[in-house]
Amino acid sequence: MPYTKYQKTEAGKKSMRISSWKNQGLISNDYNKIYDLYINTTICDLCKTDLSKVKKCLEHNHNTGEFRNIVCNRCNGWKADKATKNIHVTYDKRNGNNIK
Repeated sequence: MPYTKYQKTEAGKKSMRISSWKNQGLISNDYNKIYDLYINTTICDLCKTDLSKVKKCLEHNHNTGEFRNIVCNRCNGWKADKATKNIHVTYDKRNGNNIK
């Protein structure tokens, strides 16, 4: 199957998304679990915005690569702004489950 056709399949979309996360510094032992969580999350973990109406983001610690939340683009930008100013931001680890 040509690469461009593969990119349009569910497997291709998943592969490209996970590859993008790795390139952005996400480190995990279970990318499939994070992907399933990403696909099935419909509400921003922080502000409760409906994610079908805005850009959905996987929020992670850029120093450690640790997954934190599935958030809207606005909350992802807010957290990034706060992190660059060294302000402590708390986050929900999805009901205490730390996905690594």
